[in-house]
Amino acid sequence: MSAVHTHSRPPLAWLRAPGSLTRHLVRVCPGSLVVEVLGEGWAKADPVSARLLGLRTGAQVWRREVRLSCRHAGAWTHYVHAITLGSPAAQRRLGLARLGQRPLGLLLFRRGGRRIKFAILTPGRSGPRWARRSLFLLRGHRLLVWEAFLEGLPSFRR
Repeated sequence: MSAVHTHSRPPLAWLRAPGSLTRHLVRVCPGSLVVEVLGEGWAKADPVSARLLGLRTGAQVWRREVRLSCRHAGAWTHYVHAITLGSPAAQRRLGLARLGQRPLGLLLFRRGGRRIKFAILTPGRSGPRWARRSLFLLRGHRLLVWEAFLEGLPSFRR
């Protein structure tokens, strides 16, 4: 994994980027944006995630962990490490297990998902990196998305 944003200057434009992060990443990647699935399956909800998802602590959630990277001229640059959590009903009804290497943003923003809560997480609170946590509502289901911004991320462009 590449180094992470641990310095005092946060990637504020990325942390506050509206809409689809995937769309913004495609714009700055001079090659192909690649979704590498690091893992997916059932996990137990921690207290914060459970509260945001409207579940009890320890309830089963679908957990998908990915890294979004740019492949260009035979080299890889890692941009974002992301984790998505959803209830069993969300996993079934939204087809989360069938995403494969497609970005979650395709599902969220093409099907009318909307962000209902948002937080910027500083290093220490989110591990060693700057991150953001968003709670989305899509077709009556909540999805919690945590996105950590890696050191290889270029400057934000609209």
